[in-house]
Amino acid sequence: MSPSPIGDVTSWIQPDDYPPEAIRANRQGRVVAALQIDATGQITSCKIQTSSGTESLDAKACAILMERGRFNPATDKRGRAIASVYYFPVRWAMPDDAGNAAPLPVDIAQANFSLDYELTVGANGNVMACKVITRTDTPAESMPDPCVYWTPGKPTGRTYLSAGRPIAVVLRVSSASKATPVGPQ
Repeated sequence: MSPSPIGDVTSWIQPDDYPPEAIRANRQGRVVAALQIDATGQITSCKIQTSSGTESLDAKACAILMERGRFNPATDKRGRAIASVYYFPVRWAMPDDAGNAAPLPVDIAQANFSLDYELTVGANGNVMACKVITRTDTPAESMPDPCVYWTPGKPTGRTYLSAGRPIAVVLRVSSASKATPVGPQ
């Protein structure tokens, strides 16, 4: 099971969060942040997977998600909490002439995807290989390739044991999302 946000994700980023320098420069755009979620549900890092093209918008998205984001951790087939990655899209839209910002800076309502991939983890807990098995995306850019994040040698923060000894494992990860718009776009 993939990690799940706790609460209303559309409340995490508010119009007042828009970076003033981006407003002055008339900058807007879409950011996709790769959030590393540990086995307790805590966000341990944020990496920009897809940039808006404006550094302040990208940095502000990560800063806010690290501060306000809350998750239930992903679980393996046995129901044990595991570390995972959650891709979080944010659309920064300029305020209108009356000063009202776009009501939904988070465009997760447009993302529909399913993804299965295999992650080979060595006895030392580091990634040995990552391979996408199946994926469907609507739109195509809604779900970045997880293997860009899970590169060989990257620590997973977890080792797997058999008879008390570390072993290499192959993990099959499945994610799916079908979202319904909840407000004006």
